[in-house]
Amino acid sequence: AKLFATTDSISRMYDDPWFIGAMHRFGIPDSTIVMYVNPPPIAAFMLPVSWLEPTTAKTVWNVANIILLLLAFQLMRSLFNVSLTSFHAPLLAALVGCTIPFLRNLQRGQIYIFMLVLVLILIQSYTNEKPFLTGFSLATLLLLKYFGWMFLLLFIVERKWKELAATFLFLVIGFAAGIMFFGIETYSAHFTTLRMAFDSHDFAITGLPNVPAFYGGLLTFHSQWNRGPVAHLPWLAEALALGTLAVALSFSLRSTSPQPRLSQPRLSQRRFMTLLTLSVIFTPLAADHHYALLIPPTFLILSRWHAKKASWAFTAALCVALLGWYPTPTIGALSGFGKLLCFPRLYAAVILWLVILRSDRHDDAATR
Repeated sequence: AKLFATTDSISRMYDDPWFIGAMHRFGIPDSTIVMYVNPPPIAAFMLPVSWLEPTTAKTVWNVANIILLLLAFQLMRSLFNVSLTSFHAPLLAALVGCTIPFLRNLQRGQIYIFMLVLVLILIQSYTNEKPFLTGFSLATLLLLKYFGWMFLLLFIVERKWKELAATFLFLVIGFAAGIMFFGIETYSAHFTTLRMAFDSHDFAITGLPNVPAFYGGLLTFHSQWNRGPVAHLPWLAEALALGTLAVALSFSLRSTSPQPRLSQPRLSQRRFMTLLTLSVIFTPLAADHHYALLIPPTFLILSRWHAKKASWAFTAALCVALLGWYPTPTIGALSGFGKLLCFPRLYAAVILWLVILRSDRHDDAATR
């Protein structure tokens, strides 16, 4: 944002050594943070605090995050019809504000609480058939982080042409504005960096809680970060990730067939939650802070648990695995199939998806 505000060689922000040097000149003593695969518009997002000293700017942004958290809480109360006097209200408050994903957003100065607000607006506007607001919120998610492209498939399957058209309209407007403000050279450098990241299998050896990193940890060797995979077959890791994505999408979208008797808001909400869960776990660099976006589907399951001890225990364990703190080994610390121990948060997210998918189909059967 400081580079953008000072027009100081903005097109070079994807040159890592130069970018780190620029950060040092601006008084940001960090040698690990780079723009990497972030789209250029993310730089403009921090313009309101770019004139502040870095530590002060982070404090202001964290205060803004807390305000956004309160907004997210209110939106979720509306989405799930939660009264402030009900048992679910403190449960929702704890889920939103007392979990590791939220704290990681504060710690790392991330934007995923803002994105959670956008996702909640997207869900509500979609279920209430407000195509322009739906298109605006989804386009903003895509422009900032390339997040939410799976919802475009949902629009196609459910024949939501107005929502689809509105999304593309705002995408074109946003992309044109980005070109105008950042320049074609910046976008060219960004897409070059993005292609190089894919070509070099950068996403495969992170050990982060996402599907590409899961297969990559098992099947991609790296001399520094992943010395002991089961085998070095990066092409197979990519094929398995894409195959798993295709299968998961087919199950999620199959449950979204546009039948009038199944178009109740509650059913549409659950269908949306399956794709939201997949959108997080198939994001190549999804880390703890991304899991803030899984708070809505987690609460959906929490709010509908059965009064059985087994269900309480299962739901509580699932929530801890998804959103709680616990030590996990780094991907380079284990060898072979021992790397399977590095992904408990991902496993919990997959279980969450399966639970929502199963409950969705039970509701479909009951509706019939």
